[in-house]
Amino acid sequence: MRIRYSLRTFLIAVSVVAVAVWLGTFAASYYSTWRATKHLESRRFLCGYFAEPNGWAVEICDATSTDWRHLRRLGELREIAIWNPDIQRPEFRELVQQNQEHLRELMFNACDLSPELAATISDARQLESLIFWEPNNSSQPFVIPPLPHLNNISFLSGDVSDENLEWIANQPAATAVYINNKLITDKTAEPLAASKSLRRLGIAHTSISTAGVRKLMSQLKLQEIALPAVQLDEADVLAMANSELVHIDLRSVDLIGSVTALVQCERIQDLEISLMQYETLMSTCSELSRRNKLRLHVHELESVEDIPATPWEDAVEMLRYSRTGSVLWSESELPNLPGGRAAE
Repeated sequence: MRIRYSLRTFLIAVSVVAVAVWLGTFAASYYSTWRATKHLESRRFLCGYFAEPNGWAVEICDATSTDWRHLRRLGELREIAIWNPDIQRPEFRELVQQNQEHLRELMFNACDLSPELAATISDARQLESLIFWEPNNSSQPFVIPPLPHLNNISFLSGDVSDENLEWIANQPAATAVYINNKLITDKTAEPLAASKSLRRLGIAHTSISTAGVRKLMSQLKLQEIALPAVQLDEADVLAMANSELVHIDLRSVDLIGSVTALVQCERIQDLEISLMQYETLMSTCSELSRRNKLRLHVHELESVEDIPATPWEDAVEMLRYSRTGSVLWSESELPNLPGGRAAE
């Protein structure tokens, strides 16, 4: 009996100690995370918290050693936006490696497209979105190996060469690619045309030629495209009307002919055109009937008086944009203005 009693007492004591250790560890971890949260809030590094999947969104700029320590203690990170020179710090790669199973988006501001950065990105195997804002091109190769979940890739402004974009075509899950750089030519269009997953493509501010654009549209199963300043004709318009496109941005295109076939296509939901293209459309399409309203975006207006009222009120929702890209007004917001024209 004494042995049983002693064994039972021993097991109870061990259980109590184990629970106490667990509670102490939990309390210490909670306190460390709480301190990290408060510190990073004061430094304005925290941008929000996501529930599915769990993780923080942070923006890192001019980080100190204390900041890096608290970032490591914060917990799971889902999105990181980071500025130079922090991108080059070894602490950043350690942070990516620590969160390699949780990171879904990386955004780089004014980064150098270096082999070291490519290696850091490749550590984030669950990455879904990759955004470069005003990157600096590198003479060294910038190649990111295939990432199984990477579906959105954006290069916005900055400096990048065709050679440093070749890796995009090898991303098996890439569905959306947006490139805003005049240095990009048909050398990038060629490999992109072979992508089997690409559905949304923005190349409006590139130097891709008419031939490059036609190859992309004929070989890709696109649902959305923003086109560069190339010359297209009504045969190209008909090809778009017979494709899978639902959102088309033609505002930069020198179009020989009219977009009538696109306006009449029920599948197309959004069409973005210039004021000149709209005026041509008005002269070639007097009547329009659609089951679903088309959102027609008209760009490059000085004022709302630049554009006459649409004759297709039941078929089209008009949105007008200034030369700077800001919305002047939308008919859905101001439905009762006489003549379909906005008032000052």
